[in-house]
Amino acid sequence: MSRRAVQQGFVLPMTLWILAAITIAASYFALRVHQALDLARQQQLHVEALLDVSDTRAALLFRLASTPMTVRGLGVGADLLVLDNRPYRTDQGYVQLQDARGLLNLATFGDEQMDRLLGSFDIPPPRRSGLTDKLRDYIDADNLKRLNGAEEPEYRSRGLPPPRNAPLLSSEELRAILDWSDEATLWKPGRTVSDFCIIGDDSGINPNTAPAEVLMTLPGMTKELVAWVMERRKIEPVDVALLDRLAGTGLIQIPPIVVAFPGSNLRVTQQSDGLNWALRYNVRLTPRGNVSPWQISAFHRIERNLVDPRASNHSEIRPLPALPNQPASAPLRPFG
Repeated sequence: MSRRAVQQGFVLPMTLWILAAITIAASYFALRVHQALDLARQQQLHVEALLDVSDTRAALLFRLASTPMTVRGLGVGADLLVLDNRPYRTDQGYVQLQDARGLLNLATFGDEQMDRLLGSFDIPPPRRSGLTDKLRDYIDADNLKRLNGAEEPEYRSRGLPPPRNAPLLSSEELRAILDWSDEATLWKPGRTVSDFCIIGDDSGINPNTAPAEVLMTLPGMTKELVAWVMERRKIEPVDVALLDRLAGTGLIQIPPIVVAFPGSNLRVTQQSDGLNWALRYNVRLTPRGNVSPWQISAFHRIERNLVDPRASNHSEIRPLPALPNQPASAPLRPFG
């Protein structure tokens, strides 16, 4: 065999190897480019989702500062926003507004109220009193331990931070109280005990915005009466005097136990289709404030709760009023 033939026989495999290497390299770089483009698209969707949350929050704050509160909710007629935590659709997600008077106030709750709320989570009576005592010990200023409570020694023995002995900063802080986080039924996805509690300065429970679990904490309330309230308020606001007669107790007291008008505090929950978490925060209306007509507190990222499209079936809500010299805000409409 001539030398030329040998060289040609060697060049052909080398050429094939080089072509294979080039093909592999091209495929690798194509894959990386595809991954980079996919990552860029995901980041773009993430940014758009964050902008949707921010824009919705700005539109809500503007409406809160410029729209009158009524017994039915925020605004009137077709512009009405009902404050019973029903979901309203935004461009890329949905928002829920909950009147603080529809929740159990952790700054003013009674032991019997907390016992009934814990009972709605199927907590046995003996454990309810223990949880309530531990909550009381956590928020009171002294170090004296209640019968079923817990102070610093009990927390230290479990390797936990000691109680702050101060009022709770938010309802999410309930998880930090001894034994509370161990009760699995209190923290089921989509229905946690913190969903029904809030920190605020509003007194009384609003029967027109409270969920069934909170209505059951009122004295004299039964499941049948709660069901009646939930259906009646779809037609017209529930009258406190009528509810007092039906419950057979003294709901009309000083300070009032029941107040059929929204308070100055709201809990807002926002979700965006492009985010795997939800944002929850409290808004306190301060129309006479020196800085702004509202204060925002207790920002939390919470687990996203997919809303049943059938959960809200209300008439279309018009677009929010536009700010001066600004384009119209994205409309809020019932979810579904």
